Amino acid sequence: MMKNTILTLVLALSLAPSAHAEGNAADTFHLVREVVIEKGSIPDPATIERLNDEDFVIAGRMPKDKAAWATYVDRNGTVRWRYTMTSVNPEPGGSYPEFVGAMATPDGGVLLCGRMDLGQPRKPAISGMLVKLNETGQLISKQFVTPQAGSNVAQVSFLDGCVAWLGGFALTGGVTRYAAGGQRTDFHWIAAVNADGTVKWQKLISKQLVGGGAPGQVRSMPEGNLLVSVMQGEETEVILVDAQGELRARSILPARFRLVQSLNPQANPELFACYGGKSRGELVYLTMDLRISKETDCHLHRVTAAVRLSTRCNCIA
Repeated sequence: MMKNTILTLVLALSLAPSAHAEGNAADTFHLVREVVIEKGSIPDPATIERLNDEDFVIAGRMPKDKAAWATYVDRNGTVRWRYTMTSVNPEPGGSYPEFVGAMATPDGGVLLCGRMDLGQPRKPAISGMLVKLNETGQLISKQFVTPQAGSNVAQVSFLDGCVAWLGGFALTGGVTRYAAGGQRTDFHWIAAVNADGTVKWQKLISKQLVGGGAPGQVRSMPEGNLLVSVMQGEETEVILVDAQGELRARSILPARFRLVQSLNPQANPELFACYGGKSRGELVYLTMDLRISKETDCHLHRVTAAVRLSTRCNCIA
């Protein structure tokens, strides 16, 4: 039997930290509509990006087809276009290629970022990729991005995400290098990209937390800064870099925190962590130099909306 993937668009009428009763209608999510975006295919979504006031791009991969995948859905729930990209090298297996982010371009198109394996089955070479599409989802250009490494250095790089930044875009990820003697060094990888998709510069910043870890998150900050957070084990490393890619602040938080994407571009950094069997959580507010300014404990409650379950957080004083 064919399976459908359903995207549920949810409008939050209001959601404010409070100690209100769970039945307070003003403090819940309301289901707006459900939109079928794929029939007969089973995509693996990695991200949903809001491009403007009400339009979205959902992106990830099609595992069965071994293709990166993205779909544009407008404010009425209409699928405007669908784009897939197979590997330029059909030999490697695994989960690549895939898209991990999407950004609106000034000409009305979309810039997709992702990763692709350009290596061999037993010698992977994961590369970041940038794919530019026009307003109807037609390919304009594609390019591969990876940090340069010396001849005696083995390197593994992963592009984790992208965000609009300084009139262009920023790419972020992680790089691990192995010297000839086997010594390992882990880095944050940051690249600045012009509005036309060309790469201006790339920087590597040494990590304090080393190892595999989860894909990082990124947010544009005031004064041209960039905030990057990466979970490793039971800790989270957060860094702030300036418009030239220079490190300005760093903080290590003692839990697995997710970066909150605030609708206010001037807001200070906020991160959220679930714990206690995902029934409780903690919201942490940071200063612009990444010092903790406030911590708030939260209870998570299940809320039924049609046939789906979602969560909300009532922060308790």
